[in-house]
Amino acid sequence: MSLCILLMLLLRSAPSARGSQPASTAASAFVTHASTIMGPLPSLYPFTDGTSGTSISDGGNDMFDGGNILLVKAVGHAVSARLAYRQSISLASAGSGDVTYTTYKHQAAGIFDSASDGIEVLETQGNNGADGGGTTVWGELGASSSNSNFVGAYKQVYGTSDPSINQLVVMEGSGWSVTSATSTNDGLLTVTKTTGAKAHRLYYLMWGGRTSTSV
Repeated sequence: MSLCILLMLLLRSAPSARGSQPASTAASAFVTHASTIMGPLPSLYPFTDGTSGTSISDGGNDMFDGGNILLVKAVGHAVSARLAYRQSISLASAGSGDVTYTTYKHQAAGIFDSASDGIEVLETQGNNGADGGGTTVWGELGASSSNSNFVGAYKQVYGTSDPSINQLVVMEGSGWSVTSATSTNDGLLTVTKTTGAKAHRLYYLMWGGRTSTSV
């Protein structure tokens, strides 16, 4: 299944406007839909860790070397500290403005919500197990015809004997920029709201692939 198809399926389950679902309801629905949608993905790698702490130390078979670190920034506020994995559908303060968040590992899913401040940045950091081998690709995914209120960003690290790392961010509204480290050893992926109305909700997915090719 391609990232474009996965994004389209996720957007079909997302509300067309933030106000149509409370954050807690959206979190529960997102976890449910993510599990259903990602189940058929080919060659999923069941990585370890990701339910507590702030990073994945290895993940199994050298997938990470202390990666998948999450940070978020509200408009007009400092960036958060490293966010702790929660394994819950209830949201907690992210430590930047009024942004709340939670994470739940199926592969890995996260939801970020801001009632008024707006979300300006979501960033992943850390080290990958690829150690400079293989390939990094990243880019933007346009709005789906089924839900034009959200767009996407992706990153994939693959092409070594380690499990591939696949990330997808679904962002509310337009006017986002996407940047990434080029080295396969660097887990940096940053989405930044640069123009347009405030974004009040983001979704994040990360999963591993058993093969050395992109999933």
